[in-house]
Amino acid sequence: MTDPATLFHRLYDRTPIGVEEDVLERAEQRLGLLLPPPLRALHLACGREASVMSAHNRFLSPDALDLADGRLIFCEENQTVCVWGCVPGGEDPEAEIANVLPDGALEWHSEQVPLSELLAIMVYLQTAWGGFPHAADLHAIERALPTIEAEWDPVVRHNGLTIYEKPGLLIASLEGSGFLTAAARTPDGIASLQRELGFSPM
Repeated sequence: MTDPATLFHRLYDRTPIGVEEDVLERAEQRLGLLLPPPLRALHLACGREASVMSAHNRFLSPDALDLADGRLIFCEENQTVCVWGCVPGGEDPEAEIANVLPDGALEWHSEQVPLSELLAIMVYLQTAWGGFPHAADLHAIERALPTIEAEWDPVVRHNGLTIYEKPGLLIASLEGSGFLTAAARTPDGIASLQRELGFSPM
């Protein structure tokens, strides 16, 4: 995984604000385990950045981290239909996702990537879907996609989600949705997407 502080600085062009070490130590004492290093690194780097921690899905704060079914639960989907977790232990455990069943039970499935990779994907996703302050969409995607594929860097390809990047700009494509969403750090960025690719500000 790219160091979370480095990834945040690349996206937002500033240094992130994280939680203090003693906050994580208290969480570890409460839970009776050591936090996985990738999750610890994310909280230390970006734990006080709403653009990463709660812009779309909600990362649990250290004092809200929980255990269920032998997994450490660290993030909730924005409509609470699923949660993300991992079996604690090791340097980079496998990431898992669980559907929340009507009776509150959790149905777990592998994300097929290690935790460090999933957290990097989530930083991009959070930034693309709420973290950047300027957003746009495009429904006539056939004309734009060849240009995007040729000129943009695909930084995420995971479970039907593709995110493309240029400095200060992200474009997200969700398989089957029929449209693209874009996010920009600045108003000029959204203007460039409207001018060059036909996006409409949201």
